[in-house]
Amino acid sequence: MENKIIAVAENRDAILKYDHVVCCPVCGERYFSAFDKLYISAYGKGICCSTADEIDTLSDNIFALL
Repeated sequence: MENKIIAVAENRDAILKYDHVVCCPVCGERYFSAFDKLYISAYGKGICCSTADEIDTLSDNIFALL
């Protein structure tokens, strides 16, 4: 998972460039924010499919990219 966040960090501008909705690949929930675009790109699921512990731990990485 660490390699994925590095790839997302390197491609942050390209990921955020597109003004489109992203969907959780697990449940299909739609997201619109820059945070969610990066979170889904890095972790392969949205906030709705993550546990509270995952969100607490993993979101710090995403906020650092913003």
